[in-house]
Amino acid sequence: MKGWRKERLIALKLGFSADNTLEDIAEVVCRDRATVQRWFKQFKQGGFNAVLKRNYTDQGRPSGCTAEIEAYLLDGLEATRWNTVDQAQEDLERHFDQSFKYQAVWRWLKKCAGVLRIPRPVHEKRDPVKAQAFKRSFFGKLMALPVTGKKPVEVWFADESRYGLLPNLRRVWTKKGLRPHKKWQSKYEFSYCYGAIDPVEGRTVFLQTPSVNLEWTQAFLEQIKKQYPQYEHVIFWDGAEFHPFDSSHEMIPEGIHIITLPPCSPR
Repeated sequence: MKGWRKERLIALKLGFSADNTLEDIAEVVCRDRATVQRWFKQFKQGGFNAVLKRNYTDQGRPSGCTAEIEAYLLDGLEATRWNTVDQAQEDLERHFDQSFKYQAVWRWLKKCAGVLRIPRPVHEKRDPVKAQAFKRSFFGKLMALPVTGKKPVEVWFADESRYGLLPNLRRVWTKKGLRPHKKWQSKYEFSYCYGAIDPVEGRTVFLQTPSVNLEWTQAFLEQIKKQYPQYEHVIFWDGAEFHPFDSSHEMIPEGIHIITLPPCSPR
């Protein structure tokens, strides 16, 4: 199944739950709210067939778009070379040494299945080789998990965030030419939040803690079991030092199975 069809089906599946707003669904599929709303409107009018149909065909090229231009546009779209149609227009004019109209370039991009999408962030230290090796071994890792089969399996992607407030000096009224002084003390107080999301159903689990360590990690995993006791749970997370790597670790609750993502590679 092509990626664009898959994302639309995911959006529809999430939309069947009243707990998910249009903004939530748009964030999951990396689209804007209006696009997701249009898919739902198409579904109401024509069902799945209407949603899984695009307005362009794979045959033929629009007027003025030569085979060379089409190949260059397809290559640029694959490499995500342009953020705007203006950039694509300037690149085409520079490459082919001729001028092109904005509307023509826009039409050509759409004909080549070009769409505006929010990019996924990638860490600068991400190792593509390790990421690809993880993808190739992914199915084997899942099959090797000691799942009992007595309960359905729920898959979660988990991480933590640190939140805090820092002192902030603001402007005050004073006489012109006078620089006022204000007592100020550097004092840092932080709170942490463990979180997990089911990317299919949109379910979430959160636990606010004063710090992060193995004990709080264990408490978070227990919280997942407490909220959803009817499942066995597979947790995907990074290799933080307070994340046990092995499901057999003594601090991993029964019914919880761990898969560790490659370094600096959440996706």
